[in-house]
Amino acid sequence: MIPLSQAKLSPGWRRLHGPTNSLARSFGNRLPEVWEAKAPGEFVSFKFRGTTARIYDLVGPDCGQLTIAVDDRPPIVIPRFDAYCTYHRLATLSVAEGLPEGVHSVKITIHSEQPDKATILSQRHEKMDNPRRFDGTAWYAGAILLLGEPL
Repeated sequence: MIPLSQAKLSPGWRRLHGPTNSLARSFGNRLPEVWEAKAPGEFVSFKFRGTTARIYDLVGPDCGQLTIAVDDRPPIVIPRFDAYCTYHRLATLSVAEGLPEGVHSVKITIHSEQPDKATILSQRHEKMDNPRRFDGTAWYAGAILLLGEPL
């Protein structure tokens, strides 16, 4: 597990601090660093030697979706919002698994479009209690998990 601060972060990232931020305070025992980016286009990138990369992060009401690009493969879009996102909770984003042993590059970017949160919540018969609480494309991340080594 490598702190997110060891990756390349675009300028819009900010580290949340436990004494002043409720998310950092709530999850600080599991994520020693909690970083937040909110704007589409903000990114994190890193290189590693190995076979698997994941991000230890949070999902929640104001989270959006991410575009994940690994090596020269076509990018994929992954939501960081699901039917249980009426509150923030720990999650693990699978970035790449089963890669051939070697050097790999990763870039994860906040996507410009929000997932259809009302439809996703309706899968569990949940509704948006306050639509403003669910508005956003935020991503909260804390650590990179590797089967391999950072470069």
